[in-house]
Amino acid sequence: MVARIFEQQDLTAENLELRQRCEKLESMVTINNDIKKTLDEIKRENSTLKGTYTNYEIALRGLEQKLDTNVERG
Repeated sequence: MVARIFEQQDLTAENLELRQRCEKLESMVTINNDIKKTLDEIKRENSTLKGTYTNYEIALRGLEQKLDTNVERG
């Protein structure tokens, strides 16, 4: 009877520890999901900026060509 009480106390303590670990893991999953969303947003913004950079680079080349043409004509 006493052994059973000790066993039940051990199981109760173990159950509490497992619940606490589960709560920590659930919290980590939430944090990881938030980080993933932030990373995805940064990737989208980076892609947009790369496109803008490419457009500016093309426009700059066009201006350089016009400048070279005007200098050649003199």
